[in-house]
Amino acid sequence: MFLPLLLFALQAQNSLPKDAAGWYTLGLKYAQAGDFELAEPAFAEACRLDRRYPDACYSLGRVRYLLNRFAEAIGPLEQSLANGEPAGRATLALAQAREGLDQAAPAEALFRKAISLSATDAELRYAMFLLRQGRVEESVAMALKAVERTPRSALALTELARAELQAHQIASAQAHLEQALKIDPKFGQAHLLLSRVYHRLGDPEKAARHLKAATAVRP
Repeated sequence: MFLPLLLFALQAQNSLPKDAAGWYTLGLKYAQAGDFELAEPAFAEACRLDRRYPDACYSLGRVRYLLNRFAEAIGPLEQSLANGEPAGRATLALAQAREGLDQAAPAEALFRKAISLSATDAELRYAMFLLRQGRVEESVAMALKAVERTPRSALALTELARAELQAHQIASAQAHLEQALKIDPKFGQAHLLLSRVYHRLGDPEKAARHLKAATAVRP
């Protein structure tokens, strides 16, 4: 659907890419601008023209995942692995796609493999998966590992606090959220969770202040 429209627009500008490299560069341009609907057909054409072009099929899989087209993300990500590209990142992306398809068991196996491959953020993404599965204590333990690996990550600290809240570890959650906001004072997710913490602690004034901050800054 989108490729003919994209082709039409590019032909009108007399700027139609000639090869996989050109299509990949175009896809990257759209992806960096957050326009995944246009990035997808460009990456798809790059992957079709040269399945071994570096990052083309991987990028296609990731963009399809971001567009919630989980089943269509599998093939390009598996091609990335077959190409011998960094295995950790593709394995982690496959885990997320399998989870999107509600395939919890294969997703978990892939998350664990991604951790063994030292994929960036693998512990964090696995902790988030475990929490969505209702395995709260396991999520807390894995999120602690994520924080150990990236102690300056506001996201990792916030996701640890999210799991701790569900485990009724209020004081610990509060401390980790305050730590996250020292790192990134405009992190909306941390403000929102800290609002919930102060609500539970019976401090409506601080709860309201952090709720207001959460709506005023980026998510």
